[in-house]
Amino acid sequence: MPARVVHPIKTTRGTGYGERINPVTGQREFHRGNDYSVPRKTPIYAPTDGTVVEGKDRAPNTVQGYGNWLWIDAQRTVGKDFIFGHMEHGDILVRRGDQVKAGDLIGYVGSAGQSTGPHLHFEVWGSPGFIGGEHMDPAAWLNRAGAVDPGAAPAPGTTKTPAASVPSATKGATVATAADVQNELVNTADALTLYENMPNQFSDPKMRYWLRSVAAEMTYGEVADKTKDGGTGPTTMRGHVLRTAALARENNLLLRAIATHLQLDVNQILGS
Repeated sequence: MPARVVHPIKTTRGTGYGERINPVTGQREFHRGNDYSVPRKTPIYAPTDGTVVEGKDRAPNTVQGYGNWLWIDAQRTVGKDFIFGHMEHGDILVRRGDQVKAGDLIGYVGSAGQSTGPHLHFEVWGSPGFIGGEHMDPAAWLNRAGAVDPGAAPAPGTTKTPAASVPSATKGATVATAADVQNELVNTADALTLYENMPNQFSDPKMRYWLRSVAAEMTYGEVADKTKDGGTGPTTMRGHVLRTAALARENNLLLRAIATHLQLDVNQILGS
């Protein structure tokens, strides 16, 4: 059954993807999403079924440029990740690990971060997602996917099936590229079964979202470090190093477990 897709804002359509002059900095840049200029507190809806990677769990006003954001992984349904920016932290209604359905209320429009007024900044990222994928014109994708307004039922025969990520061409053989490893990890039944049945530290099926969340914090936001009194302090180089080391260690162990499960040569994958 085709995945249902809805517009993130009811009746209003976003614009602005592409080259532009940043209204805040005055610098030329590529604007990676669409902006929806609507009043503060306008409801925001989940475009399709997915899992929240980051939301209300992220510390307030720590996402560079966005202020606050909401990140949804819908790779298993439509092969896309979605980013929603500039909401006030208190107006984000979901958090990491929450499952959302198309048309669910997930937050309200705000003006946090690098913003000249209330609006929603909305991005669409292809496989494997926000980390490692490519952004695309949200308006064009919503049109191709047959998006309808939240609360509206699609007309019979008009719902389209959005393109999901392409399975690895080398499944069952030697994995040749990092993209193939990503496909084995995200898109195959074997990998999904592996996540559900891994012992010890791999038993949590939400590990993928945790790893991607940490990677995003390291790249796009601030990493808190423990202060001497046990509280949370500002970003430090030590905090970045600790997170980087932890992420590298977990990724290495996870890759080796996946390679063993899929009967692949892990040394060839790692280039050693």
